[in-house]
Amino acid sequence: MTRGLGFVGNVGVDYKYTPWLAVGMSLGVESFETRIGAQYGRIGTVGFTAAPYVGVRLDKNIFLSG
Repeated sequence: MTRGLGFVGNVGVDYKYTPWLAVGMSLGVESFETRIGAQYGRIGTVGFTAAPYVGVRLDKNIFLSG
C-alpha cells in the first residue's frame, strides 16, 4: 500500500513603481511525503523557492509578467 501527503504554499509582495510597472518577490515552500507499504518505507522532500518578478501593463486589459 502506498500513501502520499503534500503541501505547497506561496506568498508574494510587490511594489508599483509607476501605474504600468510593478516589481516583486514570491516566496514558497513545498513538502511531500510518500509512505511505501513496508513499516519503515518512507520518502520525504522539502523545497524552498524565492522568485523575483516584474509585471508590466501593456494595455488596460493586457499584462505581461516574468
